[in-house]
Amino acid sequence: MIYRKWMKQAKLTSVLRTLLIFFFSFFKGYSIGNETQIGAGEVSMGNASVTLISPLALFHNQAALARIKSVSRALDYRKPYLIAGYSKQTLAIGLPIFNPSSPNIESLNLSSRLPFRANFGIGLRLSDQLLITSELRYCSINPVNLGAGIEYKLTDRFFLPCSVSGKPVRHSLGPGFKQKSFEIDFALLHHESLGYTPSISLILNII
Repeated sequence: MIYRKWMKQAKLTSVLRTLLIFFFSFFKGYSIGNETQIGAGEVSMGNASVTLISPLALFHNQAALARIKSVSRALDYRKPYLIAGYSKQTLAIGLPIFNPSSPNIESLNLSSRLPFRANFGIGLRLSDQLLITSELRYCSINPVNLGAGIEYKLTDRFFLPCSVSGKPVRHSLGPGFKQKSFEIDFALLHHESLGYTPSISLILNII
């Protein structure tokens, strides 16, 4: 029984690796920068997402991936500032107790200094219906940024988050739906100078 379960997991891992190689062969990669607007649920909470557990933690706090209990896939779509012909799509896959590579740390002789970045966040669940998160973001080449979000659970499956963050001032709002096997989030982010960015995320959990 244990051998069969191990073989099934190994086969799934092999398939996911193949899919990842195929997916990334058609896309360009970029550095994340000081703040990443990925995940409608995270955006709705003002990106105060250090304490949030989901496969999209890949873009916000990689250490949180260690808390994932099942194979999870997340799709995110956003249209920055409603610019015609411009959109962004993101795919994230989380595997429990799994690292696809064994990275090595090597010294490089660089003429420029790499910026230092650190995020500090707190999440407080005041009741079964109310979650409050806050996050302080620091980057040596950018101003200190503060974000805060509130999520109110309307029913067992429906919830409503909202948030505000500064420099530049942004606020967001978006409903969400959760159940055991999947989650769907919608967010509408407003930038004080650039306008609105809608986004939608879908998270699938394989039990």
